[in-house]
Amino acid sequence: MPTPLLTLPVSVISVGSHGPYVSAPFPAGATGYVINFARTAWPTDPAAVVCDYLIEISFDGGATWRQDNVSAHGGQASIAQPGQWWTGFGTRNDQPVTAPDSVNWLLRMTVNAHQACAATISISSLP
Repeated sequence: MPTPLLTLPVSVISVGSHGPYVSAPFPAGATGYVINFARTAWPTDPAAVVCDYLIEISFDGGATWRQDNVSAHGGQASIAQPGQWWTGFGTRNDQPVTAPDSVNWLLRMTVNAHQACAATISISSLP
């Protein structure tokens, strides 16, 4: 069962950069994470980039970080439909990782809004 790690403290996202937000530590035995990106109020121009985010992962308690997931979301053409879960931990960027025990893992997320929007973004660990 997924363990909540991070829920962004903003639901209305103003134009600009937000974060970085750092997660709680992963529980022992975790194998990755999932992202829930649920749009609640969204511009409708399918050609416009509304927001993008960067997720970095640390396997050493935050001493070092590596990019793990990047995504951009547009208007109606966005693949980020409400309630869609994405598996992280290198699976979306085809960079397999061999990592030590999960007790020292952390995530760091930065969101860049190009247009005002509203979304609920949360990240949970995968057992």
